[in-house]
Amino acid sequence: MSQDGYATWEAQVALYELLKNDPLLQNGINGVFDGAAPDNTASPYMVIDSWLERRNNTLNTVGRELTCNVNIWSSYEGLKESSPYISRVYQILNHQSIVTTNWVSSVMRIDDAQALVEANGDRHIVIQVYLRMELR
Repeated sequence: MSQDGYATWEAQVALYELLKNDPLLQNGINGVFDGAAPDNTASPYMVIDSWLERRNNTLNTVGRELTCNVNIWSSYEGLKESSPYISRVYQILNHQSIVTTNWVSSVMRIDDAQALVEANGDRHIVIQVYLRMELR
């Protein structure tokens, strides 16, 4: 792996697997999707998207800082349906570590969460995840 390699895809696969395979999320969420949910997916569901990757090299390590969004979509009028999923995403991802083929996370945290109301009335929760990855 060269110093010019990027960590985004491997990190996305790892986050997707953590969320998709969580038994508590499986019992309530109608899917975890990469980039967009298929048309007519019943809510609530999650989408992982909006990645930003920056180089964060030191003299001794090849590193990357990444941020992404985990979005929760709900058609429920209010936050009662989506709020438990915000807490669960926090429990699954905050201060955890992921190891991929080429990268290991030294930091993973939830930076913030925001609840939005879309024009059609759907609730859109945006959870921003920060990762610091180092080349293995």
